[in-house]
Formats: sequence, structure tokens, C-alpha cells
Amino acid sequence: MPSLAATLLFAMAPGLPAPAGVDPPSSSARDQRYRELVRAEFVATIAPAIESIATIEPALRAAQEARRNWLPYSTEWQRWTAADARYHEPGYAWAEFAWTIARDRAFRESHTELDVARDVQRALMAPGSGGLVRRAALVDSNGGLAAGVNWTDDWFQGDESPFREVDGRRSVFIDRPVRDHSDATPQVTIAIPIWDQTEPPLRSDAVLDGTGSESGGGAFLGALILVVTPREPG
Repeated sequence: MPSLAATLLFAMAPGLPAPAGVDPPSSSARDQRYRELVRAEFVATIAPAIESIATIEPALRAAQEARRNWLPYSTEWQRWTAADARYHEPGYAWAEFAWTIARDRAFRESHTELDVARDVQRALMAPGSGGLVRRAALVDSNGGLAAGVNWTDDWFQGDESPFREVDGRRSVFIDRPVRDHSDATPQVTIAIPIWDQTEPPLRSDAVLDGTGSESGGGAFLGALILVVTPREPG
């Protein structure tokens, strides 16, 4: 995989509503400082770690091939019974039902026990990796979970803002910080689009600031979505 730090654009998100269970820090200047720290940490340590994971692209291609004939996602799963869900198998809405309503352990473990999930955990979350990454999910090009280190609340990520911000794009998306109620720590979501081919390295400051060209060859395979805990700014 070519250098993420060199080939991907960066986009700093405008203010977005905080997810349930978290509050945004009060200072907008502090928000910006957190995001700048995360951006620097991404370039220095997270991107090189991702580059070492050889299984990301093959895992996304395998998910794409396996789901080629799946029925598309809809919110109808919220009204289904188990019998209804079986009628819609396989499909993206069925997968959400199996994950969220049926809480099918075997189905969940088919995502968390993949080699790529272990590789992501080892590279980004193991002792000695810096402890910045708290959660990681690999999402296919249609927004379905392909692999996860953690059990996510939802299987389908295609309607979540981090995925929408990188769907079919080349910019790395860095969300604004939110504060986790459970331990009061700030958290920032990073979404990294994964393509099967990139243009020659783009190294200018304009590109890193998200103002460069988004053109390039290849196919959009999906995204790696990370939740990180930035170090407290001084």
C-alpha cells in the first residue's frame, strides 16, 4: 500500500452533532488543537502502522466479492421478526438485524476473528503502539462492516457521518472531538478511505490541508474507521 501520509488528503470537519453518550468539549479553540494533534499523530505514527497491514485491501476485496449479490440496506430490519430476516438473507439489512437485534454471536465473531482484525489490533492497539487507538472498524464500499476489532453498536456504517465523508473520496476525515461519558476522555474519529490504486505521492501542504486534487485511478474499496484518544493539548 503506498504511503497514506503522502497520498491522501486531509479534511477537518465542521461542527457536527455529538453522538449519543458523549459531549463536545466546550472550547472551539481546544477542539481545533485536539484535531491538529490527531492530524500530526496520524502522519507520524498511525499512517505508518496502517501501511504495515497487508491484509486490509484483500479483506475488503473478499467482502466485496462475497456480498456482490446481497440485497441493499434499508431500515426495514427495525420492524422484522426473525422469520422476516431469514426471508431477506443474505443482505445488508439482514446483516444489521443479525448483528443488532438477534445479536448473533457467531455472525459477530465472523468479523472480529478475521486475520485482518487481528492485524489491525496488533499494529494499532497492542501494548507499545502508543495507546491512542481505542476502536477500529473496516467497512466495505457499501458501508457494511467487513471486520472489526471491537463489537460496534451497528453493523451498517454507511449512514454514519465518518463513512459518508470519505465514501468515494481520497481525503482522510478527522472529526471534531467528543467527550466519552464513561471516563470523560476526549475522542476523535478518523476515517481513512482505502483505494486499490493511488496516484504518485502528493506531498504539498495544500494536499495535506485538504485543498488538493481528489482525482486518481483505481476503485474505492471501503474505509478504515478509528476512534482515537488524543493527548491533552498544552
